[in-house]
Amino acid sequence: MLLISFCFTPVFRKIIKDFPFWKTWVIFSITVLIGHIYIDYIGNGIALLFPILKKDFNFHIIPSLDLIIITTLLTTLIIGLFHNKSKAIILLGALTISLYLCLLTASKIQLEHTLIEEYNNYEIELVFTYPSDDFGEWDFQLRTNEVWVRGDSPIYKSGIHIKSKREAGS
Repeated sequence: MLLISFCFTPVFRKIIKDFPFWKTWVIFSITVLIGHIYIDYIGNGIALLFPILKKDFNFHIIPSLDLIIITTLLTTLIIGLFHNKSKAIILLGALTISLYLCLLTASKIQLEHTLIEEYNNYEIELVFTYPSDDFGEWDFQLRTNEVWVRGDSPIYKSGIHIKSKREAGS
């Protein structure tokens, strides 16, 4: 992470000359560290204090390769580097990605709420929702004391589709 921030510091210094090199490097290092932890958290989970605590924290809302985020980032950076209003364009790209992540968060929470409401007559042991390999869908697993359910749901609409349902003991 320190090496990555060391690579970006000279580029940033060419654009904005007001910061000393060491201060820019420290800011980039902290940004990369926090960004890395955040991406792990929303991407696939992170054991934050491993090996002291082995609990995994996650809020899996993006797949490993999210083309919307990658395309927005690349487009924003390319246009921002060659346009005279680069700060506004980069801010617009960051806001677009933030809005997209908020949409995914709301969709995931809504799906989990729907699943809990649907199976509230059972003792729910696990509700696990994650991005599907199919674009625009969530996959989910729900386990209760009586039944195990797998299925999917569209990200941009409500509703669930059950793929498999079986008794807990079988």
